[in-house]
Amino acid sequence: MQGGLAPELEGRELVVEGRVASLPGRSEQGVVFLFEPRRVWLDGRPVTPPRRIRLGWYGARTAELVPGERWRLRVRLKRPHGLANPGGFDYERWLFREGIGATGHVRESRDNRRLGRAPAGIDLLRHELRRRIDAALGDSPWTGVITALAIGDRHAISPAQWQVLRATGTNHLVAISGLHIGLLATAGFFLFRWLAALVGALSGSSLPAQRVAGAGAVLFALGYAALAGFAIPTLRALVMVAVCVAGIQAGRRLSATALLSVAAIAVLVLDPTAVLSPGFWLSFGAVVLIFYGTLCRRGMPGRLRSLVRLQLLVGIGLLPLLAAFFGQHPLIAPLANLIAVPWVSLTTVPLTLLGALGSFAAPEHADLLPRLAAATLDLLWPVLERLAVLPAGQWQPRMIAGGELIAAVTGTALLLAPAGIPLRHLGVIFLLPLALPAGPSLPEGGFRLTLLDVGQGLSAVVRTRSHLLVYDTGPRHGGGFDAGAAVLAPFLRARGERRIDLLLLSHGDSDHAGGARSLLAGFPVGEVVTAPDPRIAWAGGKRCRAGMEWRWDGVRLRVIHPGTGRWHGNDASCVLLIEGGGHRLLLSGDIERRAERDLVARLGAGLRAEVLVSPHHGSLSSSSVAFANRVLPAWVLHPAGYRNRFGFPKSKVVARWRVRGAKQLVTGQAGAIEMDFLPQFPVVPRCWREDNPRIWRARAGPGGCSAPL
Repeated sequence: MQGGLAPELEGRELVVEGRVASLPGRSEQGVVFLFEPRRVWLDGRPVTPPRRIRLGWYGARTAELVPGERWRLRVRLKRPHGLANPGGFDYERWLFREGIGATGHVRESRDNRRLGRAPAGIDLLRHELRRRIDAALGDSPWTGVITALAIGDRHAISPAQWQVLRATGTNHLVAISGLHIGLLATAGFFLFRWLAALVGALSGSSLPAQRVAGAGAVLFALGYAALAGFAIPTLRALVMVAVCVAGIQAGRRLSATALLSVAAIAVLVLDPTAVLSPGFWLSFGAVVLIFYGTLCRRGMPGRLRSLVRLQLLVGIGLLPLLAAFFGQHPLIAPLANLIAVPWVSLTTVPLTLLGALGSFAAPEHADLLPRLAAATLDLLWPVLERLAVLPAGQWQPRMIAGGELIAAVTGTALLLAPAGIPLRHLGVIFLLPLALPAGPSLPEGGFRLTLLDVGQGLSAVVRTRSHLLVYDTGPRHGGGFDAGAAVLAPFLRARGERRIDLLLLSHGDSDHAGGARSLLAGFPVGEVVTAPDPRIAWAGGKRCRAGMEWRWDGVRLRVIHPGTGRWHGNDASCVLLIEGGGHRLLLSGDIERRAERDLVARLGAGLRAEVLVSPHHGSLSSSSVAFANRVLPAWVLHPAGYRNRFGFPKSKVVARWRVRGAKQLVTGQAGAIEMDFLPQFPVVPRCWREDNPRIWRARAGPGGCSAPL
């Protein structure tokens, strides 16, 4: 990417000088912020700076950062790189859209110092408003939501609140939607028209009230869009307000098609990468649906029925896009929005904005209006929470793309067409792909492994013809990342999975069991089996022991460790051997040399497997010579994160497997790795990163399918 980090600078300590380019996102661990470097040095030598950097500054000595300030910092950077999995959030696309050429963290150093204070500007105003909202609301649970409504900063909204908002389809309300811009523009229009009439009456002269009112509408919309950081929905609404006002001033009436087209062109001119954002398609899609829903309709019902109809129209019409982007659709959204939209728009938003204004006009009473705004959420939230947990409130279609997406859009357009359009009910046929399973079915005796890219951790999914196993759930760490919610659940939804037959947690380390709670909360699980580890006793279920066995669709799943004796730590990992279609797969958890010796002594040649998921991510504590001589795999898959701090897989381990003829793949390079174990067919890996190239996606290095280690 132009403006990116040079490869030779990756992982090196650099000194950078530049400005803080965003509101810092705060957490218990520290802050995350965008930084625009002006100069960069490597060992005192100037080098070409990336255009923009996303930095984390962690630890007790984190400084208070203000947007616009100039800083000198000692940092360690890496090129844009994210997890690569079916259905998961595309972090690399987001970095590309934001123009970020490197990510990294601030190192503890005496070099870290402020060089200059922030100049006056909109970013400084947003920072000050956030500080005042924090001071007014203190520890209120609604601080994050009120801040989001005031300035578009959503960092402080809790994961539990996001869960409720997504489950009810009301998350657009905290994104400063186009509706809020429209309401504020309307307020500006009438306020300025009243002021024009008042000035005219007092001065005895006639002012062009309509022109003044139009200018007021644009001014209010522009101010609120600026506070929101000119997010896509606000840009769209701002352009539409400006074009409407310009048309009125010129005495011309614009059609809905022309208005929307001008808005889309303007947004793309200002931000060409907006097409990569789901917000672009959802925002414009919702407006298209509103226009489409009122096209050639006669006998429109009363106001309440119109609102209900509109919510149903948008809820049904956005189904293909929600399935394509997120693999889920809140069926309860029309009802939730029917309640939440007018409530938030007519009470919470006005009180929030008046409170923001009042914090400057009357600082001694600055906490009154924000607290009233929070009180409105106290009344609304229990309703949303009840709607969020309704059994039939969620539908999770599998994720679609390409021709299936086009078919689904065609189907919804037919279904929502005006009465009298022939064959419009046939639109249901075009929606059938949403209900079909993903990919071809597996034969008797066949199974499919997907080793997910969860960073430094492990999560594997094994599917037979009619059963599903999840072996470990990946990491969860203090930065808010949860592989169960961010990787595993989206993958399962993308594949149309509804139920997990067996969840096996190999041991209690966070990088293996960290995502288990969120996965159990989101999917029904038939059976849970865990290692004898007190850290995962909360999951219940059976304790893993050698001899446990399942037979699914001609496939045999057999636990071969831990056996008799006392096992603890990594050596207590649950090891699973899967046999089917004449193939064998060994999932080894984090076992180390002692457990490997036990397996070799008990099973000997019975350890032979065509594919091995490497013990302990390719650590030197595992993959002993005796173990390697018995397993003798054709493929070794290392579940290790990109540029992980442990250096996994270790070069000695890689060499040990290589001399035994094994080809080796690394999830941090390949992305998710998929293999089909089919009768009478060889096992051939497929790597998500290489099978789905994009202009923004980093190419796989050594350890990918095209260049195995």
